[in-house]
Formats: sequence, C-alpha cells, structure tokens
Amino acid sequence: MPKASRRFRLRRSGRQATTMSLSNGPCWRCRSFRLLRLSSPFALLPGRRSASIKSISSEHAAMQIRKAEAADLGEIRKLLDANGLPVEDVSSGLIEGFLVAEDANGTIVGSGGLEQLGSSVLLRSLAVTSELRGRGIARELVARLEASARSLRQHEVWLLTTTAEHMFERAGYEHVHRDEVPDEMRSCRQFAVLCPSSATCMRKRLLPACSPSTARPIST
Repeated sequence: MPKASRRFRLRRSGRQATTMSLSNGPCWRCRSFRLLRLSSPFALLPGRRSASIKSISSEHAAMQIRKAEAADLGEIRKLLDANGLPVEDVSSGLIEGFLVAEDANGTIVGSGGLEQLGSSVLLRSLAVTSELRGRGIARELVARLEASARSLRQHEVWLLTTTAEHMFERAGYEHVHRDEVPDEMRSCRQFAVLCPSSATCMRKRLLPACSPSTARPIST
C-alpha cells in the first residue's frame, strides 16, 4: 500500500513560507515526525544594545554576538591566552573593533576583531572556547567582521593563522606570500613580532553586500 503524503506550509514571522512534505509510516502508532531547523541558527534579537545582536541557539545554551566593550577586555585576553593567541597588544582601544560571543550566563566564549592599519584591515584574535568549537560560532564571527569591513569600505581582509587555515579556506580566503602584504600591514606587531614566521598569511577579496532586490533566498 503506497505511503500517504501530506504537505504543510510553515510560516515564520518575517520569513518566506516553506513547504514541507511529511510521509506517513506503515503504522500510525509508530509514526513520528521531526522538524529540522531550515535556517541559520543565528537570528536577530531585539533590545539590549544598539549594535546588531544575534542569537546562537545550540543544544545546550543560548548565546549572542555583540560589539565588545571596554569591560570585556579581561575576559577577551583570558580567552585568547587559553587559545594560545597573542594578548600583548590587546588593549581597550584595540577591542573597539572586536565582537564577542557570550553564553546565557554572560560569559564570553568567543571573540574576533578587526584592526585598521592605514588603508588595510587585519582580521585577528579569532577564538572560541574549546568546549563550544564546531558549532558555527567562529564562522558567524568572521561573517560579521567581514560585514564590518565592508561598512568601512574595505575591499580586502588580511589575516595570519597557525591553526585555522582550513576553516578560512572554506570561508573563501586564499594563501598569499608575505611579500604581497601591504607595507603598513607587515610593520604591525602581529606580523613583525607576535605571530611566528611559520604562520599562514591569507587574504579575502570582499564582494559588495547583496541588495534586498538581488539577495538570493535561503534554500530549503
């Protein structure tokens, strides 16, 4: 006997309706359905700060990404140190270009920042606490930082990494030789002193942000 099929239209506030097909199993007593999240787990949250705050829904906690504040300096430095990243030049002035991810208890569990160096911009200090890696927090931080770079009319983002090379490759970054790096970038402490010569240098050419009329819909 062929399986029956029913189609449902699921509507979410402010989102395009999505059609799902749910098929009946051979026995109605054993039938079970599971709805999977069809969109990014990062959703805009109202309130708290004027900066756009995004929510990260995970299996164990609710987190949000926000602009770093001076009071976050100690926690950011602690997180970077735990990840083996330089902290010597991380100051309250520098973290004005940082974003942080914090858990439901207000503990900072992720960070990343942009450092303006003349006409160039360096993506740096990207770190996530070890127990929360692999949940998309770093990817979302990078995407938000790239959006910030676009707002600064930057066309390229540069970085140095010793451990996250493959993640950045998947995000569209390419390997570049240090000789290709702008002089203003090579003279900063990250390049000249703090990061080892074995660190991989990478660059991403930023595409303009999609306008609402040309933005592609989220695939389901």
